[in-house]
Amino acid sequence: MATWTADYIESSMPCGTEEQVPVGDRTGTVDLNDCPGQGRLGGRVSDIAVVAGGRGYNFTMEGQVDHTFWLAMLAGVTFTPQSATDANPAPSP
Repeated sequence: MATWTADYIESSMPCGTEEQVPVGDRTGTVDLNDCPGQGRLGGRVSDIAVVAGGRGYNFTMEGQVDHTFWLAMLAGVTFTPQSATDANPAPSP
């Protein structure tokens, strides 16, 4: 899954300092780190990619959000990939 993370980071037009931070019991890679927002919320944008249970996850926050608060929210994430369902499951044999 390191390839998925690298591909995601490369495709996201990284901004700011890339860093590794805790996301629940995993570590994610921040690719947009307190960058100028371009959405309707204005403010700053932060984005992170993380892999858990063989699945890739992306968390983005935009607005008037303090970086420390964003990191605290990420640390509180709980992953339960075993409860996920595939959008396009393979046909049964």
